Amino acid sequence: METKEIESRVLPQLNGTTKDLVNNGIWFLYTLSDSPVKEAVYCLVADKTYLLNSQGNIVSVPVVDIQKINYKERLLFSDLPKPIVQENVAVKWA
Repeated sequence: METKEIESRVLPQLNGTTKDLVNNGIWFLYTLSDSPVKEAVYCLVADKTYLLNSQGNIVSVPVVDIQKINYKERLLFSDLPKPIVQENVAVKWA
């Protein structure tokens, strides 16, 4: 699955805390390729799974089988901070 970056203004109804949780990988935001609910464009996976419209408003907490939701791409916010990922770090004392 691809990861795509969008500006935070694209989803004005999501609050800043939600956007920060998405960018830090605690919650996940996806675009939907085939939505079980007509007006749902995005899916927010947090304590529950929420279907969101194009503005970021909750359309539905799915009662449909979550396994049947088709995610198109994972979203992050390009204009908000993301955690620094350190790769290839060697511990010199070990």
